[in-house]
Parts: sequence; C-alpha cells; structure tokens
Amino acid sequence: TKELSDRLLDRTNLITLQKIPFCEMCMEQEKIVLQPPLKVTAGEFRISWVRNKAMIEVFSEEELELLDKLHVVLSSHDMSKGISFRCANAIATYLQNIPFQNNHSYMISREEGFDLQIKQRVLTKIRGTEMMVGSLLSEDVKRGATLLPLLQSPLANRVSTFEHSLAYIREK
Repeated sequence: TKELSDRLLDRTNLITLQKIPFCEMCMEQEKIVLQPPLKVTAGEFRISWVRNKAMIEVFSEEELELLDKLHVVLSSHDMSKGISFRCANAIATYLQNIPFQNNHSYMISREEGFDLQIKQRVLTKIRGTEMMVGSLLSEDVKRGATLLPLLQSPLANRVSTFEHSLAYIREK
C-alpha cells in the first residue's frame, strides 16, 4: 500500500468509517422516507447550492489565529508540513457548505466541522515512526512546539473542543 501524498491530502477529506450496530441500522432504515429523485445539473448545483465566499470572509479571527499557530507548529518539525492556502481554502469551503437538516439547523456544528477538517486535512499528513513524529505528538510542552497543548489551549477551546482531532492524535 502506498501512502497518499501531502498534495493529494490538501485536496481531499480523508474519513474513517465506523461500524454501527445492526439493530441501530435497522431502526434508521425504518425512518427513511423515500422522495422522488431531484434532477439538477452540475452548473445549477454550483451556482445555486454551493456557497463560495472568499476564504478570509469565512473564518473568524480565532480560527485564523489557530490555523497560523498550527502551521508554525507543524512546519517547525518538518518544513514540508503545515497548512497551505489550498488546504485553508478547502476548509473554508467545507465550513460554509455544511448542509442544513430540515431547513432549520446544521447537520453538524461549525465547531465539529472545523475539528473534522483539522483531523482529515491536516493531521493525516503526520506520518512516520515515533522517533520522527513523537515530539510533535507529545503532551510534554518541554519538548518544544507540540500539537496536543495547542489543541487544548484557551484559543483552541474558543474554536472547538477538537474531540475528533485529539482522539486521532492519541491513537497515533
């Protein structure tokens, strides 16, 4: 198996699927209401349904500051790592296009969406042996700039709880 390149990871969301219990799947299946298919062209979809503000307009000041700090931490361990403009733009596109559920609430919160994007687009680029990435993933602040203290900082807590990202780091 080959590893995915960082350039590819900048352009994709890498998700990890979880198995749901069969009983739960059966109950969910019973709730599904079939609706007739809706015909939409790709052009109509892009123009009418996809929100596409400029990246800088989407992020809050705290989110931008956190992205900058994440970039500094990652690039201090490996100059080829960090958060590129392409990656930040993709995160912004994702955040502004979280779908509505029943036209009145988002399917996931912005905070969880931001967390998932950090996990899927940024943390997936951290690869290697413990000797190579251990100091980056360490909880020991004395070892230099590390991700765990940053994602648990007051700044990060104003953006998200980073439940998914922290769990992913601890798995590594």
